[in-house]
Order: sequence, then C-alpha cells, then structure tokens
Amino acid sequence: MQWGGEGRPETADNFIDLLIGGRDNCSTPDCKSDEPGNQIGALEVSFDIPQISSSVFIQYIGEDEANYFPSRGAFQYGLKHDIEIKQNLLSFFVEYSDTVVGRRNGDLMFNTLYNHGIYKSGYRFHQISLGAPTDNDSRRFSLGGSSVLRSGDRIRFLVDSADLNYESLDGVLSAHSLAPNGAEYRGVEAALKKSYGKFDLEFEFSYRNAVGGDIFGLDEGGGFSLDFQKSF
Repeated sequence: MQWGGEGRPETADNFIDLLIGGRDNCSTPDCKSDEPGNQIGALEVSFDIPQISSSVFIQYIGEDEANYFPSRGAFQYGLKHDIEIKQNLLSFFVEYSDTVVGRRNGDLMFNTLYNHGIYKSGYRFHQISLGAPTDNDSRRFSLGGSSVLRSGDRIRFLVDSADLNYESLDGVLSAHSLAPNGAEYRGVEAALKKSYGKFDLEFEFSYRNAVGGDIFGLDEGGGFSLDFQKSF
C-alpha cells in the first residue's frame, strides 16, 4: 500500500479505508483530495506433486479491488522440480510472468499495474519497482537451478529473457523504472562455490545484453568475478 505523504490525508479513518478498499477510485474531483491511496494485492496458489518431486504455482496480482478481491491483474506462473543425480540433489525452476493488466480476458491496459493517478512516481521507491523487478508491461521467462553437492560445493545457474515495457518499443515514452522506451533483455549467469575448510571461493560468470533499447543500471557484456570468504 501507498498512503499519506505530502498533501495527502493521514487520519486514522482514512487509513482504515485504505485497508478495506472502501473509497477507492472515486469518480468526482472533489473527493480525490481525500481518496485513501494506492494498493496492490496478490493471491498465490501452489500445488505440490510429491510423486515427481515437483510443485507448480500461479500468482495473480491485482492493481485494483472489486468486491474485496484483487482485480485488473497480471499473472506469474512457475514450476519447481528436484532431481537426484549421483546422490546430489539439484533443484530447478521455470518461471514466466507478464505484468500487462488484462492479459487473461484480452482487455489489455498498459501503464497501469505500477503507475497511479495520485502517486505520480507509481508503485516504486527511488525509481525501483516494489513488485516485479521488470516493472510495468513486461514479459519475462527464467530458467534456473541450484545444488549443494555431496562435497559441500555449491552450483547455481540462471538464464532469463525479458521484453521490458514492450508497448514502448516503437519509441513512445512511458513511465518505467528500467526502460522508458522499452528494451529486450537477455542474460545468463553461472557460479561455482567451493569450500576448503573455513575458506570459500566462489567463481561466477555472467553475460547480459540489451537489444532494441537501453536499460537503466545494466552493465552489458560478459563478466567474471572471484569472491573469497573466510569463516571465524
């Protein structure tokens, strides 16, 4: 929830209205000054399938409320799976998200999920989205995994691809924390952490690339890092 701030009401009654969604989206100009604020609500359903060491989940994120239920929402889907290889347990996941409102019924509403008419910075803090890291109007596909090996070593990897703010790829500027003009993102990273008693060494490789636009804060290209840790 976003509530209060400069020029906004901060009474107890107003806060209660914010919690229960009692006076959202008022239709007359004279009530806008006392409208409670901005809320985002989410519901997640997860199904465990122990027979195949898997679980699937669906998350629905509503940027509005109707009959005390999140409405005008976006979706995220995912699958987790564990597999044992030579007595080493590996955990994998596949995840897809789309932050365009109305994808389910085909009534698409762009610039909606994390933007707001009262709070002009949107559902963000210092230009960082408080929900999905991809912000508004973005599709993201991720495939990753991790494992703690019998030796004590750890491995992890991630491959992800995203179309950020994709309705703005034609050059139309819109509010977005990462890509106001839209961009396509591709990335891969892999890491190995080896233990030597009280010492740990972690090797990591990554490659990130933006296509068709710029992404704030993205260091493009390949990179390699070495991290040393000691336990006391």
